[in-house]
Amino acid sequence: MSLFSKIKHTFLTPKFLWKAVIRNYDLSKNSERNFFERILFRVFWFWPTLYPALSWSNTQDSEGQGFENFVEITDDVQCLLNEVVRCTPDLDSRIFDIGCNVGRCLNYLHHLGYRNLYGVDIGREAIENIPNIFPDLQDNAHIELKTVQEYLLKTDDCFYTTTYTMGATVELIPSSFPLIKEITRITSKYVCFMISYNGHLYPRFWEYEFSRHSFILVKKFMYSL
Repeated sequence: MSLFSKIKHTFLTPKFLWKAVIRNYDLSKNSERNFFERILFRVFWFWPTLYPALSWSNTQDSEGQGFENFVEITDDVQCLLNEVVRCTPDLDSRIFDIGCNVGRCLNYLHHLGYRNLYGVDIGREAIENIPNIFPDLQDNAHIELKTVQEYLLKTDDCFYTTTYTMGATVELIPSSFPLIKEITRITSKYVCFMISYNGHLYPRFWEYEFSRHSFILVKKFMYSL
């Protein structure tokens, strides 16, 4: 991960364009760009776009992105959930899963006794299969089919006690969207992220961005498969 990429996406990407350019959230668009579009978005990296996440909105033809690959609680998911539980001892707390897919994490938390569970995901097939895979969530969690951007913008201040995500979700959100500002606005206490150190589209100085919005780092460790 280059230092320049982190500088570019943390400090050099304007945020004011988002609402002016993205006026609707059309998830039916083709996720493949033509040659001209690829060149255009490489030059104007700061231009707001939904393209990076569109392949997740319809995963039927996307290898490895089907909901059936996100049912089991793997070791890395367990590591994240352990932190969520540690930070949130009150079972009545509102907990928000960014990119919940078919709901494996929310189902795990539900069986621990948590009842105010919320999630959002862009994957239609995953959301539609939640009643089949995790039927307990149908009446015990508030899960919506939306982009993360749209969901965050419509959520009240400090609505959640704890917000968490597996990093792949937020790593697909362009730096033109004020992601950290919105996450810290809707969260009253804790944010738990599992972020890949290399390989994602929009590397940032994550700790710096959170500190700008009065969230301090209380625990950090490197997780390796």
